[in-house]
Amino acid sequence: MKKELYLFTIHYPFGTSEKSFIEGELSFHLQNFEKIYIFPNTDLTEQTSVLPERVELIKLDVFQKISFKGLNPSDFFRIFYLVLFDFFGSANFIQKIYKFNYFTGRIFLMYRNALLLHEKLKEKNSSEIVCYTYWFDEWTGSLSILKKHIKKFESLKLFSRAHRFDLYEELSDSVHFRPLRKFQLKYLNKLFLVSMDGLDYVSKKYSRHTEKYFCRHLGSFSRGTNPLNDLSTFRIISCSNLIPVKRVDLIIDSLKNIPFEVEWNHFGGGPLFSFLKNKSSELPKNIKFQFLGHLENKKIIEYYMGNQVNLFLHLSDSEGLPMAILEALSFGIPAMVKNCGGVSDAVNKQTGILLDTNLNSNEIAGEIVRFKDSFLNSMEFRKNVRKFWEKHFDANENYFQFSTEISQ
Repeated sequence: MKKELYLFTIHYPFGTSEKSFIEGELSFHLQNFEKIYIFPNTDLTEQTSVLPERVELIKLDVFQKISFKGLNPSDFFRIFYLVLFDFFGSANFIQKIYKFNYFTGRIFLMYRNALLLHEKLKEKNSSEIVCYTYWFDEWTGSLSILKKHIKKFESLKLFSRAHRFDLYEELSDSVHFRPLRKFQLKYLNKLFLVSMDGLDYVSKKYSRHTEKYFCRHLGSFSRGTNPLNDLSTFRIISCSNLIPVKRVDLIIDSLKNIPFEVEWNHFGGGPLFSFLKNKSSELPKNIKFQFLGHLENKKIIEYYMGNQVNLFLHLSDSEGLPMAILEALSFGIPAMVKNCGGVSDAVNKQTGILLDTNLNSNEIAGEIVRFKDSFLNSMEFRKNVRKFWEKHFDANENYFQFSTEISQ
């Protein structure tokens, strides 16, 4: 008998930030599970994704005001245990004192949400369900609490993916630690990192449970190859949220130093949209640019299918392994990417150019100039890009194997 999958997200099926990540996996999970329940941790109210048959939304009231009412003495004892376990059982002791309210507040929130989950799952047999948190976040903590304190769920299968913001603690809310991290790792069955850099990071930082850590890449789907038939056009595409860490400003500064005609299009919106669009007005006349804003993923795919793209350019200061890069590679488009996080899993000599993190705008411009007249800007090289993607990042292969693994 097939089990049920409980999939925990941040927003999906609300909003758009997780849509391209999660929807690709769902069809494979439906092959292995009788039914899928999706639990978002969001206060968004507009559902933007239509769920397929046998996939049901469960929206718990996780944003209700935190209250001590209704808690019994055993609840307070468990919360106290969790605080002590994490406070004295890991590093960042001084930071935890300094951020004590934040630290205890997050633990209490995870415990409260564990109670909400228990109320929803109490009629279930733990052998009939698999819990999968798409991010290594508070949901993972709440489910770990459930496994620890509710005997019925001590054998519950619990899996989590880890990407970037949910993994690298230096990026965590300026406090540089994640409450209950060791506790989560103790009760997880497996932690799936989306990159080898992530696997290396967690293996070094939390070496006690290395047998639970595995690299399982995300993937994108094959929709053909990108045309390269107009030698008079050199087109660069970038795709990211317009926020400081993505360094779209550095793309603009680099393009100022390009001596030939370039068409640059950026997919993605965000708080810096107006600022960066105004900054782009400083570009010389040989650089034509468009800020196309946030587009549905299918619109970006359609663009790749019908418009020549010579280079995918990504200069972010911090990454997990962006889906935007994988989608460009699937079309055979070479990538030029700053070497951070897990991007080196996808960008190498076979797929493009991996930039040193310390390069300035003049040096990046020089790399773009050299790329234009090199073998990398040829159909022959683009075939290599496509072959590498087929071997490592084909969603049909990666998601089939991943779903099979967590369903067994």
